[in-house]
Amino acid sequence: MPAIEKAGFEPILPITQGSEIIQGHIISNIESSDLVLCDMSIHNPNVFFELGIRTALNKPVCLVKDDITEKVPFDTAVINYHTYSHDLSSWIVKQEIERLVNHINESFSKSGNCNSLWKYLGFKSFATPPERLSGDSEKLEYLIMQIDAMRKQLNESSIKPIYELPRETAYTLYEGRPQNVALEEFEDAEITVDYAQKLLLKYGASIIKWYLNKGDSNLRGHISIYYRGTNKGIIPKDIIKKLSDFSAQYGFSIEMLYQTSLL
Repeated sequence: MPAIEKAGFEPILPITQGSEIIQGHIISNIESSDLVLCDMSIHNPNVFFELGIRTALNKPVCLVKDDITEKVPFDTAVINYHTYSHDLSSWIVKQEIERLVNHINESFSKSGNCNSLWKYLGFKSFATPPERLSGDSEKLEYLIMQIDAMRKQLNESSIKPIYELPRETAYTLYEGRPQNVALEEFEDAEITVDYAQKLLLKYGASIIKWYLNKGDSNLRGHISIYYRGTNKGIIPKDIIKKLSDFSAQYGFSIEMLYQTSLL
């Protein structure tokens, strides 16, 4: 926020209020904004989707990632990224803000009001936004889409009830999403676990399995992560704090449980 304002832009957060359709409101802002800042850290699929919208519309973007995210997949790697320190300690925040301000200004000034991926991919035509429906019609169409999505999820869950990653990943994810846990909550929990795995790898540890349970009234849920490796299962306190702070952003509490075997 401070860096965006210092660069001369008005920040618009990806949130909405009232009875507006959240996704439609956010996408409308993505479509109309002069510049969209995309944080590609932990490979959040929502960010890639939003980047895809800006690319289709041939509108400028500014890409950043933290220093834990070593590689960014797909053809976005050809774009100039700004890498920031993931811990954002108080003694480096001012310097980080200045560096980000410079990157935002440089990204916008060099864009020519166009998307950087266009020059690399050589697109010939760009998308044009469709005519907006009236408020009630838009909400009705969105509800129909949600019902279709729920029907598809039910069909898929009856065919493939187990959610598991390939063995090569060295850890197995959650075995089935509970019926009382919303898909969005489950996906956000996956993002948190993915972040935990990246931190643990630096200490020779890996996640064996994890569980998502309902939290107290103030939380969306509680994540229990079972891991192995490290020095007798010891994880530095600052890493535990980073995990707690990160999971709190998504409304989860988290606990790390050391397991001596894969059984």
